[in-house]
Amino acid sequence: MTLIVEHWLALSGPRKAVLLFVLMAVCTGIGWLIWIVPVTQQIADSGVQLNIQRTQWQQQQAHWLRLRQKVSELEQQHLCAEQSATVFSAQRFSRDVGGIILRWGIQGDGGKAELNLSLPWEGVSQLFTALAGEPVRLLGFQLQADEGEQVSVKLELEMMDASDNVVDVVGACAGQQ
Repeated sequence: MTLIVEHWLALSGPRKAVLLFVLMAVCTGIGWLIWIVPVTQQIADSGVQLNIQRTQWQQQQAHWLRLRQKVSELEQQHLCAEQSATVFSAQRFSRDVGGIILRWGIQGDGGKAELNLSLPWEGVSQLFTALAGEPVRLLGFQLQADEGEQVSVKLELEMMDASDNVVDVVGACAGQQ
């Protein structure tokens, strides 16, 4: 040990400065490896975790949005299914027979109405069965073949209680075919 100290004391000023500089550089490098590198790695890991959590949050928000839409659709379907059959609803009737409303209107105060539907040929058999469960009386009908597998049906109806019906039904079941 005394030999190292003697060599150190025997060195000139510039050599001592260079050796001190090298010693400080080595100590700085060791300090960097011990303290700074792990901290930078933790910061990088935190950034990655933050990005993962942000992505998961966005996926959860999208999932909740889809669930809310499904719930509102199911609620709307439930309301349409629960709609009373004591009041004639053109939307409900067309949905039940699998058709699309072309025109619907009540003519005058006598409770007479006209309903034009477009439906597949298979739906014609369901048409009269479904009409029997409605609070209307069939006065007349016309069938006309359309292009393809569709048929146009014109129904002349008499409402049992015309005060409960609206010409253009816009409610929870509007737009459901």
